[in-house]
Amino acid sequence: MNLTLWPLVAATFFMVSGGTYGTEDTVHGAGYMGAILIFLITPVLWSLPTAFMIGELASALPEEGGFYVWVRRALGPCWGFQEAWLSLVASVFDMAIYPALFVEYLNRLFPYFGIGHRGALVGLAIVTVCALLNIAGVRLVALTSLWLFVLLTMPFAVLIIVALWKHGMFSGQTVQSSVHVDMMMGIL
Repeated sequence: MNLTLWPLVAATFFMVSGGTYGTEDTVHGAGYMGAILIFLITPVLWSLPTAFMIGELASALPEEGGFYVWVRRALGPCWGFQEAWLSLVASVFDMAIYPALFVEYLNRLFPYFGIGHRGALVGLAIVTVCALLNIAGVRLVALTSLWLFVLLTMPFAVLIIVALWKHGMFSGQTVQSSVHVDMMMGIL
């Protein structure tokens, strides 16, 4: 099945960032305007060059396998294997962050899940549901990604609308904290 535009956008959003949560420290440390600048500059400095590189390589070497194929062709089978192995390891650790982040948020909202092994069981349930979704196929993953994208971005859209309505567009005064996040640290 071919993915349509919005399910593909939603699936890519979750594959790349895991959602909009986890950015509070940047906003807290850099302030509203600093955080907005960081979130606008980072894609231009990081994602755009990467997208250009992938587009160029994919059109020059139209084979399935992505980075593995490109590295193997350029540097040989040993480095192709290294790239494939390191990508797999990076994906495993990257995917482990999201259930842990969800459980951390759940603990803050409902301390009940911080007692004993309840948080670990919730994390295991999330991993199990995601594995079953992947086994079910691309249609269900696309539909689920689209609905989760809408669900997870709604609180941010509501907060933006309320903030603009209540405080005006750029009057945002932030409470200074002991944590200092400058522009470079936010991008990193």
